Amino acid sequence: MAELIRYLLLANIFLLATSLFFRLILAREKWFRFNRSVLLGGMISALIIPLFQLDLLSSPEKALIIIPEVISTFQFAKPDIILQEIQIIGTAPKVFPWISIMQIIYLGGIVCMGIFLVHKITKINHLQRSLPMKWINNLFVSLLPQGNSVFSFLGIIYFPVPFERNDITTKMILKHERVHIEQKHSWDILFIEIVKVLFFYNPSVYSIKKHLELTHEYLADSASAGSDKKKYSLALFNTFFQVPGLALSNGFRRTSTLKRRFIMLESASNPWAGMKYSLILPLLIAFIYLSSLTTVNAQSKIGEVKTQKNIIQTENSVKQMNADNEEKIFFIVEDMPSFNGKGIKFFKKWVQESLVYPEEAKLKMQDGTVTAEFIISMDGEVKNIQIKSGAYKILNDEVIRVLESSPIWKPGKQRGKPVNIKIKIPVHFVLK
Repeated sequence: MAELIRYLLLANIFLLATSLFFRLILAREKWFRFNRSVLLGGMISALIIPLFQLDLLSSPEKALIIIPEVISTFQFAKPDIILQEIQIIGTAPKVFPWISIMQIIYLGGIVCMGIFLVHKITKINHLQRSLPMKWINNLFVSLLPQGNSVFSFLGIIYFPVPFERNDITTKMILKHERVHIEQKHSWDILFIEIVKVLFFYNPSVYSIKKHLELTHEYLADSASAGSDKKKYSLALFNTFFQVPGLALSNGFRRTSTLKRRFIMLESASNPWAGMKYSLILPLLIAFIYLSSLTTVNAQSKIGEVKTQKNIIQTENSVKQMNADNEEKIFFIVEDMPSFNGKGIKFFKKWVQESLVYPEEAKLKMQDGTVTAEFIISMDGEVKNIQIKSGAYKILNDEVIRVLESSPIWKPGKQRGKPVNIKIKIPVHFVLK
């Protein structure tokens, strides 16, 4: 669940950044092919980059120099003394199920938007099957009822009757729609419609869609107008009051964008526009950096545990090296150590009674198993406490706290002499 939240958060941030970047910097530039690539590339980056755990930054645990444990050769010959697992049961706080409700709303929105998209595609498919079609100048032209708008979708032009193939305006419109077909603009629209299904709640997606559709029109206008831009502009104006076409299409008659299309058709290119497009690279680097940064943060709970574990192991391993140079560590001895005058297993009961499920861990819904290793020294003290496999730092610290508070043991003996004994104890924190 945490990874899904991370993915959606990053993807939405990237979509917002793409929308703002294009709107503020590139929207008025006439490098239309580049504009199309920026919009599509921004959406693709928003979908793909958060999928990867780009751990480009050095996480804290990787920055540590971990000294390997120096262990007695006896460890390879005999197993550790491992006590039976201790279970510490805590009651999870009752909180309002916000996450579950948000999941239901999100999935419900995806389903609704998906149904709406399928409906639009089905509607166009019905037109294709039910209307008469002509083959004109290497183009499929489907004839719509009078009063509709011209549009194209997936290689077919939908043109309202009466259709006069020799009319100058008709030829210009067909030329315009041919550009949409040849440059495969319909696939762009389908792609962003799918992105809308996944991110239906994000206004940036609708803004990107609007800019992408407008860029399609700029591309088609630029290719269709040729040198006679005034004549082409007149054809645009003559179709101003026509009924708009279907939303899932590339249309010649988009009255809401007419003014901007006139401006783009007549205005000159900005010679300094290339400087603006050079800003795309730092934007992409920022995407990757943010993904890497959040990857480290997403691992912080686990990394915090591992880091703490490694710190403990590093510090204790140094001590262990010194200790092992002077005295051996045993696992099975003639006289086993005793706790409060009783056997080792009685220690398990004492630990269980002494452990407290941390309130902070309950609030954060943290649980898991902590396996601790320690030495009962020759003088009966609990030393060299190590977390061999940890859960969360709060739970690790609670186990360490209890072990450090252990009363003095009666040390184990080998051939009548006190020796060091190593013991492992697993503690399982369970929330119910």
